[in-house]
Amino acid sequence: MRLELGDRNTRAGAVAFNAPLIDEMLTLRISGELLNTDGFVSNPTRNTNRYDAREQKAARVALRFDPSKNIDSVLKFSHQENYGGHDFIEYENYPEERINTSDHAAREGSTIDSLNLRVGLDALPELRFESETTYFQANYDRLEDFDNSQLPLGTLYRFSDIESVETELKALVNLRKLSLVAGVFLRTSLMMRLLVPTWV
Repeated sequence: MRLELGDRNTRAGAVAFNAPLIDEMLTLRISGELLNTDGFVSNPTRNTNRYDAREQKAARVALRFDPSKNIDSVLKFSHQENYGGHDFIEYENYPEERINTSDHAAREGSTIDSLNLRVGLDALPELRFESETTYFQANYDRLEDFDNSQLPLGTLYRFSDIESVETELKALVNLRKLSLVAGVFLRTSLMMRLLVPTWV
């Protein structure tokens, strides 16, 4: 476990947990991380000193299953969130002050989820087969006052969604003086949506 405190209301922490569920066969690992900070940019227009505040979260779970001496597998899930405000500043005031005078709130970041399964089979001392399949989903959005002024001239907004499945199959041959690898990689996009930058 790790805990950290800093200026600008910065708080960070991490934790990890390992548990053998079945000796030499089934093992569980859980970990997580967290970061929150008010950032360094003030916005007098919106009366806030945390205009570029940032928040990060991550959680991971891994399950290793080895049912026999020649079969091994790992199932992993991860979730990540990374969001923050706008760090653009008016350089005529820097470095004495870090100021943004935009009239609109700002936010940019993404959420990512992935599920991964890897399986290995030692068919012979010289021959191994491996397969790895990953489900991936990501959401990104960005909102900011693109004119960076106190006037309500408009804001910029865009987002994207990506969802895909990837599979990799490999055969590995390890001889005394020669190693060979042959495989195939497949990728299927289940969804891809992108909104180009627009004025709101």
